[in-house]
Amino acid sequence: MQNFQDCLTIIIVVLFNLATAMIALDLSITLVQLWNRIADTDSCLLEVNNVNTFRHEGINDTMLSPNAPVDCITKTIRDEVDVESLALLIQKLPQKRARTAARRMGISDKVNGKYQKLGILRMKLQEALKSQPQKVKEVIHQIC
Repeated sequence: MQNFQDCLTIIIVVLFNLATAMIALDLSITLVQLWNRIADTDSCLLEVNNVNTFRHEGINDTMLSPNAPVDCITKTIRDEVDVESLALLIQKLPQKRARTAARRMGISDKVNGKYQKLGILRMKLQEALKSQPQKVKEVIHQIC
């Protein structure tokens, strides 16, 4: 009977140690992933902030440095706009405001003299949100 209890005690200790090791491994992997994401974001921000500004006849033209990737810039702009909350807001727009937003975005709200369905307008606004998040943000905030 004593051997059986010793065996159970050893199994419990081994299982506890395995669980602790798995938790520590998961924590370390998560911290490394977080570190890599922060490093990518910092390098992205450094590249976006590396902007050359030229003044010509009183007009400010901003040209990005050639080594700044477009994905990095797009990601930064989308972070500023908060695309997810705008997407939810578009899905909750009533019909009248969705039509107004579509017209202001240059999306036709009538086809062959008939109004488009609300679902189609929302879908087109969602597509516009992916390509022009800043403009959609301005239009939505004007009508709401």
